[in-house]
Amino acid sequence: MRQFLQAVSDFHEKDYMHRLQALAARKESCGFFYLGNDADLPKFQNVLRAQGVSVSVIVNLGGKLPTAQVPVIHAAEFPAFSPKPKTMILYGAGVPSCFAAFFERWKIESLVLNVVQNIQHEMGFYDKHLVDLYDAYADFSDEESRRAFLGGWKHISSSSLRDFHLAPEPQYFLSGFTVQPGDIVIDGGAYDGGTSRDFASVAGPSGKVYAFEMDEENFPKCSASAEKYDFVAENMGLASQRQAANYVHTGANATASRMDAGGDRTAQFTSIDAYVKEQGLPRVDFIKMDIEGAELDALHGAALTIARWKPRMAICAYHKPEDLWVLQQYIRSLRPDYEFAFRHYGIDVSEYLYTDETRKLLSDFHLPWSVPSNCERVLYCR
Repeated sequence: MRQFLQAVSDFHEKDYMHRLQALAARKESCGFFYLGNDADLPKFQNVLRAQGVSVSVIVNLGGKLPTAQVPVIHAAEFPAFSPKPKTMILYGAGVPSCFAAFFERWKIESLVLNVVQNIQHEMGFYDKHLVDLYDAYADFSDEESRRAFLGGWKHISSSSLRDFHLAPEPQYFLSGFTVQPGDIVIDGGAYDGGTSRDFASVAGPSGKVYAFEMDEENFPKCSASAEKYDFVAENMGLASQRQAANYVHTGANATASRMDAGGDRTAQFTSIDAYVKEQGLPRVDFIKMDIEGAELDALHGAALTIARWKPRMAICAYHKPEDLWVLQQYIRSLRPDYEFAFRHYGIDVSEYLYTDETRKLLSDFHLPWSVPSNCERVLYCR
């Protein structure tokens, strides 16, 4: 209880707005890191200026900016730069967030540039659900789960990457909660089949993996992987019932395509319960879901499977704010004897998302190929 109450206090007293106000009150200049172009700079400067924050150095990855009124240096020059700021404001997700580890070498805290109004809106939502948050938090028996749960939540108000408590193991492979030899596995949101491949390698010849990927551009990659690594690939999404529905395709990598009535593409969806019956599966041992906000709907479509066999599960819990508690509440309603754990992961870009050039950049600065973000939070169940 004490740890949770401290987190609630931090959520309100060490939030992004208070941090910027403290910088302004102390007249403490910060650094600014971004990968944009010169035309974007006045916009960023105006945002910080409106918040009363001054900037003493701009760090980027090349190019002098003639409109800048402070020193502009390449990140490679930063080790020799003095005096160093105590706080670095990062603009953008992805590579800028990776550089938080670079600045941390000088004990510099990194804050992600944010919109105050958006943060205040989210904080107001969570304030209304503190009891739900505490109930979910109290249901974890291990300290790692509690730290990961509170860290990701606190970051929503603080925008500080120091709040994250990231797990070391590969995502979906928490010991005791993951795939075991001989398992029958459902992989919801298989993308290119990489995770299904890893599941199949553990399940082995006596098990079987059934991978579901609805996106028409991702599925051929998943299907090719299925042929090579001996798992079943289905060009369908998971939902509460069998149906055809629209979805939004999210561009070149399509890592976040999602069911959406306003989408301009159509896919087939099925429920886990329907699929189990149609395929005559003898049981289900493990379920993984990363389906862009449709997790609760798909869990409704797996109610019979969960109640009957109590499969181990790894369910992504970050696409909707209420995922931090509603997924747990629903699963508990089906099987009160479930044990829960919670982990938070960096986005592993070793095989996708980034180009070889970007990965080389990370290597040149000795940065991990793992992007810290408020995504990739996983609720484990067994």
